[in-house]
Amino acid sequence: MNKMKGVSRLSTRHRGMTDNMHKEKFFGGAVPAVSVVVPVYNAKKYLGQAIGSILGQTFKDFEIILVDDCSTDGTYAYMHSLWGDNPRVCIVQNPRNLGPAAARNYGMRISRGKYIAFMDNDDCYHHDFLSNLYELAEAHQADVVSCMGFFHSESEEIPEDMSGRVLPDLDSNYTKEVIVAPETIKERMDGWLRNEYSRNCWNKLYSRDFLMLHDIRYRKASDDWGFVFACLLHARKYVKTPYIGYVYRNVQNSLSRSYDTSNMKRLEKEILGLDGMSGDFMDTMQESPFFQEHSEYCYMILAHQLAILERNCILRYFPQAGVVSGEVFMTASQSLKKIFGEHAPLAEFFFIQYQTQARRIAELEKQISKSE
Repeated sequence: MNKMKGVSRLSTRHRGMTDNMHKEKFFGGAVPAVSVVVPVYNAKKYLGQAIGSILGQTFKDFEIILVDDCSTDGTYAYMHSLWGDNPRVCIVQNPRNLGPAAARNYGMRISRGKYIAFMDNDDCYHHDFLSNLYELAEAHQADVVSCMGFFHSESEEIPEDMSGRVLPDLDSNYTKEVIVAPETIKERMDGWLRNEYSRNCWNKLYSRDFLMLHDIRYRKASDDWGFVFACLLHARKYVKTPYIGYVYRNVQNSLSRSYDTSNMKRLEKEILGLDGMSGDFMDTMQESPFFQEHSEYCYMILAHQLAILERNCILRYFPQAGVVSGEVFMTASQSLKKIFGEHAPLAEFFFIQYQTQARRIAELEKQISKSE
């Protein structure tokens, strides 16, 4: 197993220098209970509020690791100007732009906390996020604790009461009590197929020893999904709480949150992501004795993930009338060639047919629901 796959490819010399700088900064201090890892890229607009929400936590035993992914807007200097002298904050930078998955991997590697949490650079924590999740992790001796999140647009103020807009995709089986996930992998995988577990990384607290023991890291193609899936697969105890502690800001120009159907680079990334994600999930499942004994679950899990990605992302580029624009077709064709090579023409045919039929089925379902 390649344990460095997906990790920031820092040179050995750069890694050593950065790690030593981090250790020297905290040398002599107690090991923190929690390390909060924040991948950062061109984030000056919201970063002050994001990091302020961590520094303002009621729980104080933490370190913040800011991993700048070669920002081009002066974010790296901006971070140093605000938090360069703060003993709780460690600021590091990738040698080149590698993406949030690699930045999170690097942050995990240099972290020292008993637990690890993540935050996107334009989101926020509720003031007792760390306190609530840490207490649950300690009480249950859990490897993972997952909470709910609040969705709001960038033009809104964050309200005191966040119960009115819980993120719907975090957990389709929302309850009002703390739940410990079933112990058997089969029951957990059945729950995953029923969308009972959040696929996001940032509304959780993770045991660092647990992540290191099972070599759980971000594989670049699947990002959050593959990471969280591996956690659910391996966790001795996985706890879900109805507490709403994460504030997810819907920023229109954010790479991970914007679905501009005229953006052909985005379409290419999503199509290639289908292939990369399937490979990442298969790698994780092939390493598990459960999936070796229950191969049917490999195909069910993979089909489920691909369906979600296609429904949420790729189908947006295909009109309900079934007419695909030339620009969209060419982008899809070139992307599929990178995956299927000489078999691309057949793949293109099935891909376009699938998208067209899926659109028609979705429209039919809407008509049926309206008539009922």
